[in-house]
Amino acid sequence: MLALLLTLLGPDLAPSAALAVGHPNSLSASRIDIRGARLVVALEVQVLSLAEVLEGFDEELDGQVTATEIRAAADRIAEYTSAHYRVGARSASGVGGSRVAPTAEPLNGASGPLARLLTPRSIAVSEAPLRAGPFGELEQHVRIDLVYDLPAASTALDVEVDLFGATSPEHRDLCVVVWNGLELEAFDLTSGERRVVQASQAALARGRPAAGRYFRALTGQVRAEWALALFAAVLALGARGPRTGLASVVQLALAASLGLALTRALGVDARFVRFVGLAGPLSLAYVGLDVLVAKEPRGRTLEAWTFGLVLGGWVVHRHLAELARDAATEFHPASQVPAALAGLGLGAAVLCGVGSLAGLVPGGFRRHASRLTGLAALALGVYGFTHVVRA
Repeated sequence: MLALLLTLLGPDLAPSAALAVGHPNSLSASRIDIRGARLVVALEVQVLSLAEVLEGFDEELDGQVTATEIRAAADRIAEYTSAHYRVGARSASGVGGSRVAPTAEPLNGASGPLARLLTPRSIAVSEAPLRAGPFGELEQHVRIDLVYDLPAASTALDVEVDLFGATSPEHRDLCVVVWNGLELEAFDLTSGERRVVQASQAALARGRPAAGRYFRALTGQVRAEWALALFAAVLALGARGPRTGLASVVQLALAASLGLALTRALGVDARFVRFVGLAGPLSLAYVGLDVLVAKEPRGRTLEAWTFGLVLGGWVVHRHLAELARDAATEFHPASQVPAALAGLGLGAAVLCGVGSLAGLVPGGFRRHASRLTGLAALALGVYGFTHVVRA
């Protein structure tokens, strides 16, 4: 019926009528991704929706355009989306903070002005991959990346959308908010609706510099990471003297740091994670048993390098999921992974340094201290191995 009506109206009036009617199942999808003071909105909209609000874009109204047409309309697309997808920031002191006045009028149905309207620092428009529509048909989309600078001390966002409200009043935007790698909320926004998203303390803490955050995660809790300190103590006490022991500990720290980087490069492979989980505690048990049965003190260079690599992998595999989030290069070209690995490496060196202090035990007590630490390493290694096997 609609097609017949448009035909009767004639070619000159048909597009205008289509623009006024809009289309059913008008949808868009957005991801708001915050990392520290950088906020990125990745928005994907249907070509057909854009054609209904931008004159001359997809004149056939069939939902299909070329990449050249998208580039030609990029400025108009950027202007429209930035005006109708608005983000505001709130601080802990209240709406807009005590020093920031509201700067944007509310949309229809909104309870008040945005706390502080953010202006995009840059906008990029590109063709998005084809997506399946609600009935399985392929639809062409345009992607718009809007980059903002988030004000300091921001603890909440106002998200306000009236995309395509004039042509498709029932338009919905499917939105997800990810703050410092933690997904906080996912929701639908209809035209003229606002949503306030409050950052959790966990999300805000993850916005701290990666090196310090990972250093604290490695050294601040008594977990398997402290096996590095015990391993270093066994090497320091089981050597012929303090110098030999210290050399073994330095080699252990270097090998563990290399193991951190190699494990990150290998990625989250289930077989590798399983191997590291089993080999880590076994290496600790081995060096403890070796000290207990050894007749004379000796340096353990081979053990320091071989098992240091394994222990480095054992440490970092606990942080692989978080490292993967920090490496989300699609939204964060300046990846934090190098800084995170530096923090883990520094933490490993500190733990090895703590363990090496055992080498300062006076010579008369070294043999007894060596046996005690060897026994502790053997017990912890066996316990860790059985724990992994049962998991």
